[in-house]
Amino acid sequence: ELAKTILAIGSEKCILSTDFGQDFHPMPAEGMRMGIATMLRSGMEEVEVGMLVKDNPSRLMGT
Repeated sequence: ELAKTILAIGSEKCILSTDFGQDFHPMPAEGMRMGIATMLRSGMEEVEVGMLVKDNPSRLMGT
């Protein structure tokens, strides 16, 4: 469902992040890996996922 929503909005307009790190959740890096894997299994292309986790956050931060 999330992947479909992101694709409808446009990958260039979205960011994928995590709020993991609490004792009852995986560590943040593992949570991000899980999110990326879910997006890829949902049919998103690697370039689209790259926008979500690398390109768009970098652009938002002005780098």
